[in-house]
Amino acid sequence: MLNNRLNASFDYYIRNTNDMVISKTYPAVLGSSGGKENLANMRTNGWELSVSWNDKINNVGGSPLMYSIGVGLADSYSTITKFDNPEGALNNYYEGKRIGEIWGYVTDGFIQDEAEAQRMATIQGDISKTWKVGDIRYKDLDGVEGITSAKTIYNTGDQKVIGNTTPRYSFNINASASWKVPKYDTGLQGKRIPVKEIYGLTARCFGDFRVIATYGNLLLMITMLIILGVRIIPMPITRFQVIVAGVSKPKQNTCRMVHIFV
Repeated sequence: MLNNRLNASFDYYIRNTNDMVISKTYPAVLGSSGGKENLANMRTNGWELSVSWNDKINNVGGSPLMYSIGVGLADSYSTITKFDNPEGALNNYYEGKRIGEIWGYVTDGFIQDEAEAQRMATIQGDISKTWKVGDIRYKDLDGVEGITSAKTIYNTGDQKVIGNTTPRYSFNINASASWKVPKYDTGLQGKRIPVKEIYGLTARCFGDFRVIATYGNLLLMITMLIILGVRIIPMPITRFQVIVAGVSKPKQNTCRMVHIFV
């Protein structure tokens, strides 16, 4: 294309992995604690795109300058297609599970007053018995009174898949130039993790909508948001979330809100 200066390729693939080795726990009555067996199948869907440009400038200081630049982008995800998990336990593989998926709650604003905080002691009692003004209120997804965690794929309570820890959209950029014999090459590659959560300055991977909680300089925080590619979803916030040392309730896996602390 264009006298062989422009080259491009695109590949889409489906890779099936059968008889994956998985640890299996046996009932005690069998006289063995378990072992490893070929129990699971997995399907990986992915694609790869590459584009490169190769050209030359005929006269640079009396000699031709040869140069090239190329970019590549790829993505993939894996799904369990076979696994014996009749109970539908979420802490194990199950048919249809995306590798790296994260289950969590959907936030529904903040607790606004003391009366609501007292009600949350019952409604969100599975998470904590003590709630204060400014704590997170979670959304009721199953229509049953009370916020409950997912037990199995058949009883997901008020949780759902909110993101994935698998890095996505790996990329690479390569460039080279040759002038008067020496050739110079350089390159850059990386992966974008689509889900990020920050406590202090420690990055963790969480839901597709980010929950950000960081302390320190506001300018530094905004810079980090830009570098990490965080998408801020505006929503009215009347109070900041309460953070208490040693209390885990503000750190539930959540989505659909951005919390900013400065």
